[in-house]
Amino acid sequence: MTSHDRATPTFAHLTGLVYLFIALIGGSAYFLVSQSLIVPGNAAQTADNIRGNMSLLRLGITAYLAILALDILMTWMLFHLFANTNKPLSMLAAWMRLAYVFIHGAAVLNLASILNIAEGGLRAMPSDYQNDMILQYAEAHLDGFMISLLFFGIHLLLISYLIWKSGLLPKALGAFLSIAGIAYICDTLAMVLLPNYAQLQPQIEPFVAIAAMIGEIGLLLWLLIMGVKSRA
Repeated sequence: MTSHDRATPTFAHLTGLVYLFIALIGGSAYFLVSQSLIVPGNAAQTADNIRGNMSLLRLGITAYLAILALDILMTWMLFHLFANTNKPLSMLAAWMRLAYVFIHGAAVLNLASILNIAEGGLRAMPSDYQNDMILQYAEAHLDGFMISLLFFGIHLLLISYLIWKSGLLPKALGAFLSIAGIAYICDTLAMVLLPNYAQLQPQIEPFVAIAAMIGEIGLLLWLLIMGVKSRA
């Protein structure tokens, strides 16, 4: 099957289905584990949350591993969906998403380290030290994920351009996706560059979430329900 053949409504529906699984599983893992268990700056509370929800932590790690695999599949699918439009740019978009996957994967390894400590990996050390280490790995997980979103945002910008040029999807989807990409990039840069980001984060996150919802969920639903224009 050539890249030309893959730009079909059926292939687009399958791409949308994979995107749906990523959104459902990834969203659940992030909000139920990364957001609910980790309290930035509070080692005791974070450690208590994790020790009291070990099964949830294990489930979250499993979900993140599934997301990493699905994201690699999504990388392949989006590459072939747009390769006939601009193969070099489609390849660059794929590499940007893979960079996101690699960095996100490294961030997930921090959760595995937390699991090890919570199960007694540092039992010889004082409890306060164990709690501090759990928090350190927890915050490294969150920071690593945030850094990965810079590359994901670049990926979205490239995909938005490919949507605009391909004629396979409405150009409005490309415009909304570019806004989502810019939001991710700006959020990551704000975390790195602004010393008071922790105070600004509650005001920044809603805008990023809305931009991501409109852009990514819009693309997901269009691929899943409408597909793409056939290149017969």
